[in-house]
Amino acid sequence: MDSPLVFPDPPEGGMTYANWKFSRQGLAEVVSSFHLDNDPGPSSHLYLQLYDAAVDGTGMYHGVQTIGLAIFSRFGTTDLAEVRPGPGAGAVAGTDEGPYVSLRMPFPLGAGSYRSSLRRTSGDREGDWFEFRLGRGAGEPETLVGAIRFPRRRRRVPATMADGGGSWTEAWDNNSGVLHPVAFWQVRLDPPVADGGVPARGVTMRTSRMPNGRIDWDPVRRQVVSVIGGDTRRSDEGPRVVRFD
Repeated sequence: MDSPLVFPDPPEGGMTYANWKFSRQGLAEVVSSFHLDNDPGPSSHLYLQLYDAAVDGTGMYHGVQTIGLAIFSRFGTTDLAEVRPGPGAGAVAGTDEGPYVSLRMPFPLGAGSYRSSLRRTSGDREGDWFEFRLGRGAGEPETLVGAIRFPRRRRRVPATMADGGGSWTEAWDNNSGVLHPVAFWQVRLDPPVADGGVPARGVTMRTSRMPNGRIDWDPVRRQVVSVIGGDTRRSDEGPRVVRFD
């Protein structure tokens, strides 16, 4: 019989992490494909972050929440002039995670395949605009969530995303100081592609202190498989590196 799961002291919202290596100095575009093998429901409060990397030193993240929401955020400002919502999206600013601005767009989730893109589209004296789009399946067009402007590190050099950005899962209720049950969720991630066709060359995978998160590489499908919640049991807490070439 399995021993009872031992949970860490809260808060501990993050669950599984996959950091992608392109071996490039900076990225203007990252395209991600992901597959949700089950629907944990809108009350599960789970988040899949797609490629978490600083843009010329400014932190950002983008992804989907199981409450039916697409999110794209950057840190370091509360100025909503830095945000251009797409049709159906809105913009918010706050300071609860440090100063930030964020795009929010309703986007219902369920079991199925999805893809996203985050790319630099234009620039001006104040910085460069990065646009987030999200779509379902292989044949459906992507929906524009919107764009956010990022300051440049060097005035004459367009901003880029850092190599090594991560895809991670989160049960965000557990950031509040109380450990809540985590709904079962299985997510498969194809290695992302950068800058018009450059594939990721490897991935580093790890789990958090939570005992019910597991992340592995499926060599047949060539996908990272992340499983959290329910009766999932962590198989390996330490980092594991897989190279694709």
